[in-house]
Amino acid sequence: MFFKRLSLPTRIGMSVALVMALLAAYYMTRFVRDGSQGTVTSLDAYVGGGLTEVRSGLTGQVRRIVDDGEQVRKGDLLLEVASENAALAKQEAEAKLRETLPRLNPVALKILEGYFTLPEDYSVLKARLETALTAAEKASDRVTALSLAHSKSQLAARKLELKEKKSTADKELLVKLQAEDYRLATALELAREEQEMVNNHRAGLEASLRTRALLEQSAAALNDQQKQLLANAYNIFLRLSRAENDLAGSRKFAPADATVVKANFKPGEQVQADRVALLLVPENEDAFWLIATFSADDAEFVVPGAKCRIRFDDGKGVKMSGRVKERIYPDDDLLLPEEAASTALAGGALRQGSGAVEDDPHFKIHLNIDDQEALLYLQNRPDAIVTIIKGSEAKSFIDAVKNS
Repeated sequence: MFFKRLSLPTRIGMSVALVMALLAAYYMTRFVRDGSQGTVTSLDAYVGGGLTEVRSGLTGQVRRIVDDGEQVRKGDLLLEVASENAALAKQEAEAKLRETLPRLNPVALKILEGYFTLPEDYSVLKARLETALTAAEKASDRVTALSLAHSKSQLAARKLELKEKKSTADKELLVKLQAEDYRLATALELAREEQEMVNNHRAGLEASLRTRALLEQSAAALNDQQKQLLANAYNIFLRLSRAENDLAGSRKFAPADATVVKANFKPGEQVQADRVALLLVPENEDAFWLIATFSADDAEFVVPGAKCRIRFDDGKGVKMSGRVKERIYPDDDLLLPEEAASTALAGGALRQGSGAVEDDPHFKIHLNIDDQEALLYLQNRPDAIVTIIKGSEAKSFIDAVKNS
């Protein structure tokens, strides 16, 4: 009677408070229940993700490079390397071509044009075709295996559907078979699409190989002078192409909005081609995270929002903190059971470390990173051990309910 006499807003407020109290009691009870074992520890954990590398496109002197800590926007100039040698090489190649091309007869010019339509020589194309044939054979085998597995799954489900009296176990098995049938059907469709792409690639290589063979036959029919001129012109074109690529590589631009973590060179210094000149961390993205494996028994405590303590196995004593972001494996993937252990994840492949097995749950851990030194340390990808504090997600969960 007392509750009914209260105003509607008061009753709603008391109901919400009661729900919140029950939620808090549940989480506190679970935490107290596990008070003697307040943490669970990962079987294996490794660093995923990484800093974005900007590499020099050619050897030369650094004209301009952004500084450590600088904020850059997509398209900003990050690095410029002096390219006098490349410019000189381009000029020399163009002069040689102007001298050589007029001396080629029409047949040789046509062959030269064909060489640049198909820049790879016969032996390279043949090797690529052999690889494509192997890939096509594997794709065909996968389609056959998935077709067989799909047919078996459909047959088993159909037999169970026709069963007049189904036990609870039968019904549960039927649901699993229907889910398996869906996964296999989807995987089969993807495998057929992949097979089509592989076969198209193979057919294209076969056509290119036939065309290249005709070009080689035509070149063999030229007289010695034209053969030499054709070879010279082809080599000059290659040098010109390299010089143009070097010129294009002398300037590097930001691929996205980012922060410069480290610049490895200064203006005036010499840099070799393909050296890492800059390390960037994309804006509003996790540069690094952890993929952590837990036993199936401990996985119930590894929930989104749970606090983590992280230490690394390289003997340097580095420690970090973080929170569980999400469970990433096992999930409703499209792989056959025997392929699950080799499933690739963002930032790395599933690994089975010390004590871990392929069916153990994997979780993505968000790292709290406060400085550039930590980013550079994680770039070396040390193995880690993650300790989850049981019940530490309770407050964030209750806050989320309050805010809703």
